Amino acid sequence: MPGYILKRIGISLLTIFVITTVTFVLMYSLPGKPFLGERPLPQSVIDAANAKYGLNLPMFPRYLKYLSNIFLRGDFGQSTVYTNRDVTSIIKQAFPVSASLGIRALTFGVIGGLLSGIYSALRHNKAGDRFSTVIAILGVSIPSFILGTMLQYLLGVKFSGWVKRLFDTKYQLFPLARWESFRYTLIPTFVLGLGSLASVTRMTRSSMLDVVNQDYIKTAKSKGLSDLEITWRHMVRNAIAPVYTVIGGMVGVVVTGSFVIENIFSIPGLGKYFVNSVTSSDYPMTIGLTLFFSIFIVLVNLVVDLGYSLIDPRVRLDRASKR
Repeated sequence: MPGYILKRIGISLLTIFVITTVTFVLMYSLPGKPFLGERPLPQSVIDAANAKYGLNLPMFPRYLKYLSNIFLRGDFGQSTVYTNRDVTSIIKQAFPVSASLGIRALTFGVIGGLLSGIYSALRHNKAGDRFSTVIAILGVSIPSFILGTMLQYLLGVKFSGWVKRLFDTKYQLFPLARWESFRYTLIPTFVLGLGSLASVTRMTRSSMLDVVNQDYIKTAKSKGLSDLEITWRHMVRNAIAPVYTVIGGMVGVVVTGSFVIENIFSIPGLGKYFVNSVTSSDYPMTIGLTLFFSIFIVLVNLVVDLGYSLIDPRVRLDRASKR
């Protein structure tokens, strides 16, 4: 087991190094340069800015300097757009907002998906099963930016306007944008979490249906165990392992994949900075955020991979047999 852990950590470190290298090369190969806005700056100012950010160096020395700053000093560099702000401080400020949205959405998607998938499997080919299947298909099929815009109009404009007229109040039940109190989080959390809910529902339903007809379930029924005990102690526990792998992969995607939602709802997370850094050729910001997200996703996948052996004993037995 220690050897396996060290191997996985080594692969994760190699993955981070490759992502850093590829991102650096691709970013500096793109057309367009920083400091070239609608109003061109004097060449002397541009030369001074390039020297400050190391953009006047050849590619390889610049790459070595960047690697040393990241891995030896933990410094992602300074933004070329946000004056006197380094990438690390921006991450510290904005990532908690993105993480809050992602955790809310993931919690909603996982809990809702597990309950929906279990219910759908227990009501196989009945009305409840068909309804859950339709919701799962819609959740996977509808793009988040379309769903977000639709709910902004239906709930934020139409329904909230109806509530205002009915109760003669200025209270906005579903705010259209910003990130202030709990009610501001309802629509973006639902939009971001619906895809996770749909995926977890489908996987849970499929796993549960595979378990239902197993011999040990028939044995449990013959012993006279209650339906609730059979469902939770035997069906869910044995069906949860494949679902765990799906949930683990969703953590990184949901927490870091909210760029579109953050822009639609004006949420002050990392999505705004990432999009602006790409469009404005802010090299340090783009590379720094890409590397940060990559490290986060790699670490999540590492934890999921190691945790899977704790959930499914067959994985440990398989590794032991190979040794």
